Amino acid sequence: MVGTNSAGGNAFFVRKDLLNEHIQPITIEQGFTFSKARESRDRSGNFTFIGGDARAKLIQGMPVINIITGELEKF
Repeated sequence: MVGTNSAGGNAFFVRKDLLNEHIQPITIEQGFTFSKARESRDRSGNFTFIGGDARAKLIQGMPVINIITGELEKF
């Protein structure tokens, strides 16, 4: 990972063989940006416009797939 866009909607990755003194990897913690899009919906399909920490708290503990290990984990 080398960064995210300012809206928090995209992360950018570069193959290790293409890294150099100008392009260096960063950690997820260094590059994380909360998405500025607030498109969350409630169970009825209505927009809730929840974002940031509040959105992260709502999905905490939900199952996600670790794309490196393929294992199911909790967010």
